Amino acid sequence: MSTPTPHPQFRLSKSEILSYGILVFTVLYVVAAFLYPRSPKPTQTETFKIVSKEFVPEENPYLPNYRKRGRYGTFRPRSTLIPAHYRVYIQWGEETYTIQVPLNKAYLLKHEKIAFTYRISDDGWLRLLEFHELNGHTESIEILEFGIFAVSHENPASFEQPKLISQTAQVPAKIGTAFGFTFKTKGSPPSSYTELTLESVHPGLNDPDSDQPIYQNELPITVKLGVNDFHYYILEYDWELVPGQWIFKVKNGDRVLAEKTFTLVKP
Repeated sequence: MSTPTPHPQFRLSKSEILSYGILVFTVLYVVAAFLYPRSPKPTQTETFKIVSKEFVPEENPYLPNYRKRGRYGTFRPRSTLIPAHYRVYIQWGEETYTIQVPLNKAYLLKHEKIAFTYRISDDGWLRLLEFHELNGHTESIEILEFGIFAVSHENPASFEQPKLISQTAQVPAKIGTAFGFTFKTKGSPPSSYTELTLESVHPGLNDPDSDQPIYQNELPITVKLGVNDFHYYILEYDWELVPGQWIFKVKNGDRVLAEKTFTLVKP
């Protein structure tokens, strides 16, 4: 009587299981990214006044003198080291904040202001992306679209470009209406940055927080030459529903580079 031949057992080592797990995870991640692409978060570029600055040498704020005895000797974890940089205090509204400027961008600190591009992360932190020098010379501004736009009412202060709904200069005075224009700044050198001012002139608005009617608003902005930007107003309160002429301007100093007049009418 013959004995049955045992079947070979299929076994995987721990390293093979780990490799297959990583492979499966990577495939699922790529498929999910293809089927459900994440739109990049919008960024914003602004200019801030430099209050003061100080040089900070290489530091380890978490473990200043920490040394760990490991299997292969003593080492200091370099992942916690912060390279030498400048700690810069900037004025943001009525508050003062600090940012870190690397040594290779120290030449920007010779000016009274500093410009940088940032993004707001999911947890509410401000993430610095890139520093800029304000060396652009504005020659002209081209108005691209004007009228009523669609903006995010959940986050009207987002940095996303608005979408045109209707090209018109007659605007119904209704809460939730956003109107204005998009524009492109032309100048030299190409792709450089400069400061402009958005001005809004309108009938007197009786803001409950103000003792006097408001006839004018100004907002300084930082723009990149050759890139589209926007100037619009969102009607959010009853006291803003004032019929009449609303004039939007884009200025460089005292020079008006673009101007558009809208008429608010009762719906």
